[in-house]
Amino acid sequence: MKTPGQLCVVINSGRLNTFKVLPRNLLKIVGDQVGQAPPSIASLRSLYTRPNTRREHQVWVMEWLGIQSHSKRQERMLLAAIREAAKGTASVDRLIAIARQWLFDKLLLVPAESTLRDICIRAVSDNEAAMYEAICKAVPSGQLAAWTDAMFELSRVVLLAIDS
Repeated sequence: MKTPGQLCVVINSGRLNTFKVLPRNLLKIVGDQVGQAPPSIASLRSLYTRPNTRREHQVWVMEWLGIQSHSKRQERMLLAAIREAAKGTASVDRLIAIARQWLFDKLLLVPAESTLRDICIRAVSDNEAAMYEAICKAVPSGQLAAWTDAMFELSRVVLLAIDS
């Protein structure tokens, strides 16, 4: 049956991760595309009767789409690209979207959301550290101390206002 093969492309591309049950409309569309009645599948697990079937399908989808796992070098290149993008935005969610697009453009497997989030947070943190270092070099130490004292005083006043 062609339908499970077609479905595995959709499932393993990560687009159905939030579904435990496949939407009937999706099954009907895929069934119509391959000219067969849609399967009556209650859940994603019923597609995979053997433990290795899902893994084999994932490997097949990656090969068919030309997607590869990323190397350490490519991960460093991604971090550099995200550091550059972080100069324009500190939104981690926006940086995750940029990272996904970067990986997609290079036909690289997109890692887990938590991995992308860690990379983006590191890029933002690195940029903040670089900005702080540049400020420390450019601003005289007396002025920097005055700014720091003013910021801590402002924080104290805000916290006192919140408590009252």
